[in-house]
Amino acid sequence: MALLANLFPPSENKDDLEWTYTDKPHIFAKFSQCTTLKSQQLDTDQEVAHKILPSNSITIDHVTAAAATKSVHTSKRASPMQIIIQLSENDAINADYMKSSLINFISKKEFQKIFGIKKTAEVMKGITENKWNKSLVLFISFMYDTAFIYLNKDVVYDTNYSYDNKVTI
Repeated sequence: MALLANLFPPSENKDDLEWTYTDKPHIFAKFSQCTTLKSQQLDTDQEVAHKILPSNSITIDHVTAAAATKSVHTSKRASPMQIIIQLSENDAINADYMKSSLINFISKKEFQKIFGIKKTAEVMKGITENKWNKSLVLFISFMYDTAFIYLNKDVVYDTNYSYDNKVTI
């Protein structure tokens, strides 16, 4: 223990306890877990971040003390599991349980009798890969009594039934 005390003597100044990489401060700010940086380092990080980015890349809105935050604006449609969770008024925590329960339900012979083998395989593929297909949309319409607009077409399980909910995918 005395050997460690000789190697690392106690310091009165808190700045001496914090290790910083001063050669490239933007790298230190990006990969460190430190939440406080000196204002001089932050100014240097902002200057370096703007110099490094080429003109056609994503722009940086602001540089925080810990890391640079990139702004990416994408309009992405919801996945099938997100829609199922939303329609069932459940929480995302239960997504894995719901997915395994749906797979067990689809695997039953009674399901294959109603939907057919081909549609059953397409529904199973849609749920396991979490990707949309027409059979999966038809199945969700059946489960939740909901009308869907999928690829700009109305998809409903029962055409004689008037649906209260309408989901656009």
